[in-house]
Amino acid sequence: PYTAYLYRYDILIKKAQLEDNIAKRLFIVEAVELGAMKSRLASALEISRQTIDNYLGIKKHFGLEKGVEIIKIKKVRIASNNFF
Repeated sequence: PYTAYLYRYDILIKKAQLEDNIAKRLFIVEAVELGAMKSRLASALEISRQTIDNYLGIKKHFGLEKGVEIIKIKKVRIASNNFF
């Protein structure tokens, strides 16, 4: 399992399991809000800056709880499509 760690001045601020999509998105949003550079974060997690901007836009538009709910709904739809 891959784990991401966010440090600030050599102090562990946050960690997240990257296999869990919701935890990964929350980690990214919170890291940027705490001052992480989007380009460095994108490079370290092997995602695009546009993806980070999309996550931030979802949080800004829907809020944190609604954004998590949207992710869960997408997972259910993907899982249900795999059965047919």
